[in-house]
Formats: sequence, C-alpha cells, structure tokens
Amino acid sequence: MIYLNEGEMVVINDDGVMVTTMEGTPVHKEVTSIPWSPSMAEKGGYKHFMLKRYTNNPGCCRYTQGRFSLETGEIYLEEFA
Repeated sequence: MIYLNEGEMVVINDDGVMVTTMEGTPVHKEVTSIPWSPSMAEKGGYKHFMLKRYTNNPGCCRYTQGRFSLETGEIYLEEFA
C-alpha cells in the first residue's frame, strides 16, 4: 500500500508505479505492507460487511431497535439531539 497526501496521484503503467504531485513532480513514497491476509477481509458469504457485523453481533440489532421508522425512513438518535 502507498499512502497518498493531498495533491498527489499515482501513475500505473507497464513499467511500474510512479507517485507524482498533480503538477508532475515525482514524489518518493515508502511502500507499506498490509498486515492481514485476503481471507481476513472476506465477508464470509454475506452480501456486505454490515450484514456480517449484525449477524455476528446480535447486540447491534437490539441497540438499533426503535431508532428507525420504516414508515418515514427517519433515524432517531436522541443522545445526539
């Protein structure tokens, strides 16, 4: 992984990867290894990560009970009012 700062971009071609400013000035960037495997990021057959999260943590669903109106589509968060 290469982290970019504001105003930087990456050019990818057959010769490799080059990071530059938007004006075209080359920028040296360190490559950072991601400390997880692809299997750790899998959704485990769930359509999206939030569904997996709710299924694996039923307390999440209990916490959201009564906070969403199917009729109006509004979300109620009294503690943030």
